[in-house]
Amino acid sequence: MKDGKWLAYRNFEEESDYWELSEITVEIKNGWYWTTDIEHAKCFMDYQDAANFLSKKRGSFWDSAEVKRYKL
Repeated sequence: MKDGKWLAYRNFEEESDYWELSEITVEIKNGWYWTTDIEHAKCFMDYQDAANFLSKKRGSFWDSAEVKRYKL
């Protein structure tokens, strides 16, 4: 979690069986992003998996990010 937002991943490749110029442009935008929508959040099996994942990330995108437990 960072600034009240959840980590999510977008992957547009799965939505298409063929390539067009517009799809190639969209494909470049794949990757991690922050969202307020819990439905799109990345879920980890347990706290340790999430902590290990986050500990390996570097760069300003990941600064101030922390692992938070979400209770249903």
